[in-house]
Amino acid sequence: MAAPMGFVQRGAVPSQATLVEDVMPDSAPETSARLDTHEAVCAERYGNLVRLIEGTAHRVGRLEVLVVIVAGSMIVGMAGLIITLALKLGRAA
Repeated sequence: MAAPMGFVQRGAVPSQATLVEDVMPDSAPETSARLDTHEAVCAERYGNLVRLIEGTAHRVGRLEVLVVIVAGSMIVGMAGLIITLALKLGRAA
């Protein structure tokens, strides 16, 4: 089984040819093709990340609205409870 390019199998001594292949760059068309492929893959990943972040920002916005509504409801409910208790205690005295 051959090791991936740039790696040497355990216990194997690298030959001069292996070292030269690892150090020598690809030809210009090969490099250009690899770079174009890399750019396309990175652009797709970046687009996915942007969509994920936008979706997360939208969900966080909805949660903020929900928290404000719940907090407001709790404040109004507690104020109503305090007023009710105050009125009952005022009548009892």
